[in-house]
Amino acid sequence: MDPLLSQAEAHLQRLVDATTDEQLGLPSPCDGWSVRDLLNHVVGGAVRYRLLLEDAPEELIAGTRTADHLGPDPAASLRDKARVLSSAFAAPEAGARIVHHRAGDITGDQLRTLRVVECTMHGWDLATATGQDPTIPDELAGEVIAATGRIDMLRGQGFFAPPPADVSDDRAVAVLQLTGRA
Repeated sequence: MDPLLSQAEAHLQRLVDATTDEQLGLPSPCDGWSVRDLLNHVVGGAVRYRLLLEDAPEELIAGTRTADHLGPDPAASLRDKARVLSSAFAAPEAGARIVHHRAGDITGDQLRTLRVVECTMHGWDLATATGQDPTIPDELAGEVIAATGRIDMLRGQGFFAPPPADVSDDRAVAVLQLTGRA
């Protein structure tokens, strides 16, 4: 198991575990998404990434974008889907496998990095929306900053707003800037 992926998933899981049913309708920092929409996206991301690693057809992957992945217990759903995804990433040759992400072909290792970024940044979104501590652990901030090339690739597909001209030297601020957050 990759330690950064484990840390990112555990960080997000703690935030989801502390999210109440009453908070699911709150707006998130992701434009147009409620907390529930945000959580469904992240849990659905675990499903999509596993399907990408299994070379599933695009139609199957596309269908996950509109499905309800949370059920009655979002925390249990995340825990279950993350465990299955972790097993998929641990499979032999998963890191070298070419996956057909909608932003372009990447390796399984690059997909793992995107999952770390997704869990880290949507963890910040969730914490901000629900009044939890939004502090991003330093190791995860470093991984997000190191993934700037992948973030730029996704930005080109409309996934992130552009960063300011001068990105901060402060890692905590730079992470937010690089991923289009204020």
